[in-house]
Amino acid sequence: MAFFCFWHGLFCNLGPMRHTLSKSERLKSRKAIGELFAKGKSVRHQPLVLIYAPMELPEAVPTQIAVSVSKRRFKHAVDRNRVKRQIREAYRLNKELLNITSDKQYALAFVYIHHIKIPYAQINTAMQRCLADFSKQTKAVQ
Repeated sequence: MAFFCFWHGLFCNLGPMRHTLSKSERLKSRKAIGELFAKGKSVRHQPLVLIYAPMELPEAVPTQIAVSVSKRRFKHAVDRNRVKRQIREAYRLNKELLNITSDKQYALAFVYIHHIKIPYAQINTAMQRCLADFSKQTKAVQ
């Protein structure tokens, strides 16, 4: 069943998966984040870079995510928080594209690399492309 989302101005699908982003799906461990940035592979679609690595996660979820927006590019916290909120929302609505079926767990980090704020629709498109490329690359490894 599809419906029109007035907030984003887009048509959204109501599929079998609930669109939630729980606390257990957030990557919070400094050690895990450091290991992810040191050993991870990346996928880039402007304005996002997706850094990922297979990792043993403390929670029983297939993926955990972290979102980063540079303080150097956005001086005001309100701007950084808005971009992070848009990235989390795009991930929440598109995480069904991941198709992780193996026993592996993945840590993901989304880094915003653009220097200006852009519309949500562009972030959503970049998120869809990043997740599709991630699925292709991890499917080739399995």
